Amino acid sequence: MILLWALSPFGGQSVLRVLSTGYRSTSSGATFIYADTAQQSRFATFAQVSPASAASVIPRLAIQNSLYAATLLTSSAVKASTMDLWGNVKIPYLSSYSPTNGLSDWIDSPTTGDVVYSSLVGIPLLGDGTKNSSFTLESTYLELQCSNITEGPILELNSTILKTYETGEYEMDPWAFPNGTFQGGSVYDSSSTNRGLTFTIGLDTFINNTWNASRAAWGEKWAFPDYFKNETGIEITPSTLLFQSYKVGRNLRDPVVNSTSAYCKVAQVYVESSVNCEVSTGQTQNCAVVAQRPSKLPHVSSLLTHLNFPNVFRYFSDQLPKANGQNGVNGQNDVACYYINNTDVAFMTSAFRNASEGGAASAVLYNVPEKQFSQRLGQILNSYLMLSQFDIAATGPTTTNLGQNLTTAATVSSIEQIYITSRGWLGIFILASLFLLLAALSSVVLSHWLVNPEVLGSCSAMVRDSRYIQLPTGGSTLDGHEMTRQLKGLKLKRGVVDRSAYGVGTLGISTVDKAMNTTKREMYF
Repeated sequence: MILLWALSPFGGQSVLRVLSTGYRSTSSGATFIYADTAQQSRFATFAQVSPASAASVIPRLAIQNSLYAATLLTSSAVKASTMDLWGNVKIPYLSSYSPTNGLSDWIDSPTTGDVVYSSLVGIPLLGDGTKNSSFTLESTYLELQCSNITEGPILELNSTILKTYETGEYEMDPWAFPNGTFQGGSVYDSSSTNRGLTFTIGLDTFINNTWNASRAAWGEKWAFPDYFKNETGIEITPSTLLFQSYKVGRNLRDPVVNSTSAYCKVAQVYVESSVNCEVSTGQTQNCAVVAQRPSKLPHVSSLLTHLNFPNVFRYFSDQLPKANGQNGVNGQNDVACYYINNTDVAFMTSAFRNASEGGAASAVLYNVPEKQFSQRLGQILNSYLMLSQFDIAATGPTTTNLGQNLTTAATVSSIEQIYITSRGWLGIFILASLFLLLAALSSVVLSHWLVNPEVLGSCSAMVRDSRYIQLPTGGSTLDGHEMTRQLKGLKLKRGVVDRSAYGVGTLGISTVDKAMNTTKREMYF
């Protein structure tokens, strides 16, 4: 009885606790597609040899320039995020948190703090965005080492490479200039009255025309560094990029206006990145680079960059300073200059507004530390270069707009809700149920064995008014407690207390010596 009593609450609780809910992770393999950042820039295929061909370039540049401006003016939180404005994963500068000399193994990449991203534009990816995933991807970016950041007179660049139909030189040969001179845009535009640009970039080293002559006639895509990864015996000279940001005043065309100049060594860095993507409860996928190492694939020397191809740099250096539509009017620098000064969008927009209202808001760059200057200018160059490779794919990649792409094996996992059975509570439930079943079966067996009917009640009630028991003084007028107290020593028995003339016994309550035992196969009243 005690055991049955103890099992009762456990049995009742076990039914409620046998089943609970939980989560289970399932994994499977998948193939993801992503944009190849080593692919040829679309600038390589642009040609402005007539008004018609120039007009076809304008809408493509308009899209790219709009996306570029959006990346510069996006919030500081997005700039520091692991993904760009459109949800593409951004690649960090490996050198921003780890020395790269002699590095060959994976090194964990911090998602906050010291990490600096190589571009404001991430790598478009096609994969399962509804599940958690992990994969590796190959990418490349420009990395600068800027020094000698000083304020001084303007160094006018040789703009032979930039001549287009607008100057009337339809037959311009983009290869007709020697290495060693800085080719790039001028602070002055082609007009003699309009203000010019507020910054320019120039480069002093370009690929030899021998390569162009042997390939251009076949329409082959070759104007990208990795085209030469299997070539041997190539002599590659380090390149220097000259950046000049002009101290904008009310008279931009003043020939003695000063500028901030910086000389930057340029390298094309190839890295392999390990990426984890997690899906939050709101079904939003968040991706981040969690580890990096130098690429193990064969590549050409890092000295050869995308900028060393004349037609690429021709449009790159001409269009980048114009991309934000700022030409120095009202003393305003280009937004890119304010970004190099301070990446916070609130600073950038307030400085731009102050300048438009007559305040002194020229971007001061000569006192920006060399490391930050190099990283921020590199971010600007990489963002514009990547958009020239796959522009609209950045806002929504498809298999057709990614351009040249790569595939990678991914591990895809998902979390699904499941029911969990508690073995302990299930065991208690089964044990309690078995005891109840045994109790029920024993009741049947005992009922079969019993001759007398089951009467379990108050003894004082059963003997009250009984003619077979000698009651104490007061008889049936005594209350139950008093009668029980007075009869406490009396032993009672249920049995045959009388028989009729026909021999049929009468069942009742009497003392042990007067009540006879009952037997089977007899009839009783």
